[in-house]
Amino acid sequence: MNEQLVRALIDVCVFLEYSGDDVIEPDAAVKAFEDLAATLQSAEPSVQRELRSEISRQASSFGPGTSSFVEHLADHIGLHGAE
Repeated sequence: MNEQLVRALIDVCVFLEYSGDDVIEPDAAVKAFEDLAATLQSAEPSVQRELRSEISRQASSFGPGTSSFVEHLADHIGLHGAE
């Protein structure tokens, strides 16, 4: 799995989650996150598991407040777990 691509995906999710109302309209942020999640959920289960693993691996590279969000990001997106 491409580490930079996963990092970009994480960064977008962090932006949508933590940006204030003065940066992005809350309903637009929710819609963007839901659309992103739906697209990722349509990926093959093996791709979802790889993505889940890489997101988990990268979580520790974020600060204390954000790392917890990233650790749970795969669940928030609804990605398949290990089978």
